[in-house]
Amino acid sequence: MRYLHGTIGRGVRFVKGQQLDLVCYSDAAFACHSEYKSRTGVIILCNGGVVATKSSKQTLTTKSTPESELVALSDGATMALGCRQFFECLGEKLGPVPMFEDNKATIEYIDHGGPIHARTRYIGVKLYFTKDHVTSGELKMTYCATEDMLADVMTKPVGGDLFTRLRDTLVHITPG
Repeated sequence: MRYLHGTIGRGVRFVKGQQLDLVCYSDAAFACHSEYKSRTGVIILCNGGVVATKSSKQTLTTKSTPESELVALSDGATMALGCRQFFECLGEKLGPVPMFEDNKATIEYIDHGGPIHARTRYIGVKLYFTKDHVTSGELKMTYCATEDMLADVMTKPVGGDLFTRLRDTLVHITPG
């Protein structure tokens, strides 16, 4: 309650632009729960304002950080495609939605098909779901440095200067 009272002048701001700008940040915290499940975090922005978020425990038990990132990326892709479809139904023309990811191995999996074999088959559907939409041009994989990953606030406790910087990127001070 103290945080809410202390941030009463903050709000979501949408920046007017020539075109609709939809972006998705997706992140995972690997094996952070007591039963070694990972946590997914997703933030979707439209013209700089937050329009959708997700923070949830993953249902699969993944075996590595890139695998947990793939699960989170699949969830983010599903949400981004839903937002994209909504705006297209309103008559907006959209290019590929940038999918910001801070794990280079995960981006490599999407670009080259990933290490899917008998041991990792359980995440194959999630990988190829995302890869198919990247290949079709609806989504675009984009590397994002870990310190700029907005979805971090959805996966783990973030404090100090990093919290302040990420918060200030997501919510803006409203005048008056």
